[in-house]
Amino acid sequence: MRFTGTFRLHYNRHGAAPLIWCVTTDDWELAISEFHVHVPLTSVYRPKATADDDDGKPSAWLEATGTLEVVGSKAVIR
Repeated sequence: MRFTGTFRLHYNRHGAAPLIWCVTTDDWELAISEFHVHVPLTSVYRPKATADDDDGKPSAWLEATGTLEVVGSKAVIR
């Protein structure tokens, strides 16, 4: 599957192994085992009033714009 846009990459949780990473947009979230990024990355931090576990959304992530291709449990952004 392929998508084009801006994607957020963040740590999922240790207990989710081997799918310890997530790639997300405003509309969906996909757990993955690894990612490879071939475009510039930006680190983002947005403090929240709630703990990450309370709402399931991280306070920090990496953001990349490009074309995402998912093969099995691996994601590549070019």
